[in-house]
Amino acid sequence: MKIWYQTYSPTAAADPKWRHFDEACEKYVPTVARAGTQVHVTGVHKRAPKMLLSSYIQYLHMGQIINNALAAERDGYDAFVLGGMRDICHDELR
Repeated sequence: MKIWYQTYSPTAAADPKWRHFDEACEKYVPTVARAGTQVHVTGVHKRAPKMLLSSYIQYLHMGQIINNALAAERDGYDAFVLGGMRDICHDELR
């Protein structure tokens, strides 16, 4: 089984200050998956600083997540998991 785990946070490549978060997710998330499950953890490439305050900026942010969901489907992933504390994009992904 292949699972794509998507976060709302920028990747460390996009913003180095998120490096520790990336490392923590890559270390922890696979530990809750069944043995033999391949887990791909990724964030987004851009995140606006005021994302939490503006529905418009959240809407623009969702495009990155939807594109990643489409990439996961195209690449044969069995599941796309949206991990985070916000409910941004859940309805759109359904």
